[in-house]
Amino acid sequence: MSSSTSLLVCVPALLLAAAGAQAAPPAAAPEKPRAGVPVPACPGDYADDVAALNPAARKFEQTPGAAFSYCARTEATYECIKYGTDGALVRHRFKVAAHGTAFAYKAAKGETLLVTNHHVAEYPAVSSARHRVEDVPNGCKRVTETLKLVDDEKDAYDKDDILLHRVVTDPQLDVAIVRARQELRVMPWKIGRAGALRERNAVVVPGFPLGAFQATAVGKVISLYDRDDDKDWDHDDFVVDALLSGGNSGSPVLAISCRTGEYELVGVYHAAYSQSPALNVVVGVEQFRDMMTSLKRRARPPFAAPVELNATTRKHLVAALQPEIDLFFGFGKLPTSVRVRPDASLVFVIYGRDFPATSTPVAVLQDLPGTARDSFGERGHAWVGGPGGLRLLDHAKTDFEGAALYGRVLDAVRRGSVLAADLQRLRADAGDSKDSARALSRVQRKRERMQEAQQDLATTFMDAIERLLTRAPDKPTRLKEIYDMPSARPGEPKKPAPAAPGAAPPR
Repeated sequence: MSSSTSLLVCVPALLLAAAGAQAAPPAAAPEKPRAGVPVPACPGDYADDVAALNPAARKFEQTPGAAFSYCARTEATYECIKYGTDGALVRHRFKVAAHGTAFAYKAAKGETLLVTNHHVAEYPAVSSARHRVEDVPNGCKRVTETLKLVDDEKDAYDKDDILLHRVVTDPQLDVAIVRARQELRVMPWKIGRAGALRERNAVVVPGFPLGAFQATAVGKVISLYDRDDDKDWDHDDFVVDALLSGGNSGSPVLAISCRTGEYELVGVYHAAYSQSPALNVVVGVEQFRDMMTSLKRRARPPFAAPVELNATTRKHLVAALQPEIDLFFGFGKLPTSVRVRPDASLVFVIYGRDFPATSTPVAVLQDLPGTARDSFGERGHAWVGGPGGLRLLDHAKTDFEGAALYGRVLDAVRRGSVLAADLQRLRADAGDSKDSARALSRVQRKRERMQEAQQDLATTFMDAIERLLTRAPDKPTRLKEIYDMPSARPGEPKKPAPAAPGAAPPR
């Protein structure tokens, strides 16, 4: 999404070293409202005005103790490691806390199940540019975490807090099911259908804005569809104009049934547009209804699933490459290219961060056609480069910081090249139809996520290269020679280059 429409996670400002908290004991639940009667002049499945709420439902809503939304507090401790001025490792710890909303939907046998957002129920395992934690530097590890129900953000009495335990979370949906070890007031309303909503339908959102107090916001559905692939998310939203704030994350979104005049659950609020706090996005209930009952995450490939590597994938990649023309892409932040040779071998060339000012590659990896059934390829020779030129890596004398590192780097550039070829094809077709344009946008986001995920690997790789280049090569190799060199697997003798027409064969 563009910066003007990017989404922000809606949790309130983090509180350092938050103390314990208090949750009011559950009040006796009021009598459940009787079934309503059809609402006149209500043209669709859901009403356009809250006046359509029937008297029994309205009375229930206004009864003390009827609330089923709760303030959820997540507390975590992060440990950050760095070097002190004396060279010794120094450990710093940061305590953080945030507030959101959770709503209860089922209570039985002394336990209650609640729905909230994934980003409310769980802090990132490691702080990073992609997964920011306020007031915590990037690269710090989460070492402790608790989730509980409290009265509000100022609640400092912890003896009656209600601890919550994560049951199942879905980062792609930004939905989590959590459990309390006691029975709480639960939502008395039926589960509805977000797919039956229309623009201008009224919605009601009971939650805890800013974590400060319990409040109910009212708004309208202003758009039925918004594809949400920001951050780790991969789901469909609808958009409402209810005035919501940080702390409302995880709030139930209710619509009023034209058939009964009662509320129905149609979604869970999870984020706002950064440039317009009055526009908020809601995950439709159909996408997490099964998770509420089965307590299992629906099996589906993640948005940024690794590119599949097999013989068919390689065939398509080779077909997309033009002879003697490089296809460029990114390995983390390192510019990388791939070229196919006449023998169908692939040559991956990884450049440094100052490319093209410095054009000497930092590494060249040779990828040979696979001999195993349905394999993408097999490792060929590798060269590492520096100011003195490229030096052949002797796999018999060095394990290249372990075979695992070499394999991970080769795997990463393979996947990056396949994705780059897909983007090249989609760019050519993007003007043909709306579907092809959407497919291009989706693969571009996938590429961005892949490159972000590869940044640590690329840094580790560069560190390994620097340790390998303690000396300049005795006989440096030029990149052109590698492109022209016949294939040979590590350990095999190099085959002589084929003689030019009319030349005498080598002896």
